[in-house]
Amino acid sequence: MLLTAVVFLLGLQLIAQQHSNPSSQITDSSLNAFAHWRKGEVKNYFISHTKESSENGKPSNNTLRYYVSVRVIDSTIDGYTMQWSYVPPPLSDNSSDAKDMYQVYKGVKVIFKTTSKGMFADLVNWQELRDFYFKLVDASIPKNGNPASDSALQKVKQMFSSKPMVINAMAKEIVLLCQVYGKTYSTKGTTVNTEFPNPFVPVQSIPALLSMRVSELNQKQDYYKILVEQNMDNNGTSQLFESVIDKMGIKGNDSTMAEVKKMLSNFEMNDYCEYKINSSSGWVSKMEYKRSVTSNVLTQKDSYLIEERKK
Repeated sequence: MLLTAVVFLLGLQLIAQQHSNPSSQITDSSLNAFAHWRKGEVKNYFISHTKESSENGKPSNNTLRYYVSVRVIDSTIDGYTMQWSYVPPPLSDNSSDAKDMYQVYKGVKVIFKTTSKGMFADLVNWQELRDFYFKLVDASIPKNGNPASDSALQKVKQMFSSKPMVINAMAKEIVLLCQVYGKTYSTKGTTVNTEFPNPFVPVQSIPALLSMRVSELNQKQDYYKILVEQNMDNNGTSQLFESVIDKMGIKGNDSTMAEVKKMLSNFEMNDYCEYKINSSSGWVSKMEYKRSVTSNVLTQKDSYLIEERKK
């Protein structure tokens, strides 16, 4: 049951990262969040990823620190080709987790494409990244010879063999950075009802409420800030969860479905994300993202701080 719950939450993370296309009428001052990158440009970022959870009253907290370099390797009229690579921590950072993260991801390069406006468009080397991810999964799970555990592991790996799942596992930070682009934002703000695709059952979309606005516009210092908040409607999440169970090949019974209903009772998921963007170049200089997931039995908080590092 725990394995199913984990996959369910990962599925929800994937859903919340899908691009929606809400239409709205801007009635006050507005701006376009577009990229203006140049071939050969390089930006270096520090990333802190914190996970907090509490399940049945048992708290857990974990923070990872790491450093990446983002390079524009090609620029055409149709869009950009980018390379995201992991770099060693600076000498000033003596944290063991930053060094450990680099050792794990050293040599990994994520090649992705964006539209001409900067929106995430494609993960180019997703099959290579899928194989790397599977190696991480294999290395992190002890081999106990339990046929049931081995079978469940294989089903999880099969589920994460698709490109959308690989994007979620290996390029989440990239999608978060790019999802601000290609839209028009107003100082007054807009709120729209929208729907996100269900990766397990395409005909069952997930309703959500999306709010977007310009939270600060500083022409003198050449930057602006965008605030995006998202509240996922819990209508239909039970059908989503049942589709995960079916995908995993888990046979439902009265006790299993009772646990499902208990988990989904009072289920809520809320996202908060603020971007600081250089007006001239379109590069994100800082992003703060926070997600909270709550239900009767689970509380989970997931946050990212991505900040440009000046050399």
